[in-house]
Amino acid sequence: MEENELDEKIFPAISGKSTGGRKVKVFNLDVAISVAYRVKSKRGVLFRQWVTKVLKEYTLKVVVYNNERLKQLERMQEIQVDIMEDIKGFNATEVLSVLNLYRIK
Repeated sequence: MEENELDEKIFPAISGKSTGGRKVKVFNLDVAISVAYRVKSKRGVLFRQWVTKVLKEYTLKVVVYNNERLKQLERMQEIQVDIMEDIKGFNATEVLSVLNLYRIK
């Protein structure tokens, strides 16, 4: 990397998978993006399109996963609020006995 933007000693890793008897060099996202936008050829264009597609897919998966997780957390909060409303008239001993019924073993 002539511009010294990326330190090759830090970024590459050797894949444990073998391809035709040779080890495959695997780079992280910084390297993939850096190389993809410097190569001016048909293969470079195809590589950029592939990187963009993969990044978009992963981004959408993360957003969907986070939205689902957020819905779960909101539901847990609603349940906690309901529980707090239900136990207002109980003393601490009664509350602990109820909680012990639902304790994960």
